[in-house]
Amino acid sequence: MLILQEAPAISLIGPTVDAVRIGRQIDAMVSLDDSWLWGDGMGVDDQAVAAARAFLRERPGFLRGAESLPTADGGITISLGSTLGGVEVVFHSGGCVEILDGMQPVPGSHTVQPSPSRAKNTPLAVMQF
Repeated sequence: MLILQEAPAISLIGPTVDAVRIGRQIDAMVSLDDSWLWGDGMGVDDQAVAAARAFLRERPGFLRGAESLPTADGGITISLGSTLGGVEVVFHSGGCVEILDGMQPVPGSHTVQPSPSRAKNTPLAVMQF
């Protein structure tokens, strides 16, 4: 006899909702012009957008509680802190993807620094989509 069990709704809905939210944030980043960062910074690169959207499609389960930000060099960072313990996926202009571990917020600022447990921010992988 075959018994089917329904999967919990949160495991199916949560990542999808977060993927949609991150996707909307990326859509908003596309409209950034050069000099968006207090007169500095490049607009978000089309290849960085394409790589980030591919990540959203392929790994929606990683996105629960994730945050996304544009980078000054025309890329996109997706921080998976609440899901994967401080991992950041950086989609650089040109489409190169870098996965970083060991970042922590600097208290009282909007910057990050390497975790005390690591000598420096260590790339876990670098990929090309």
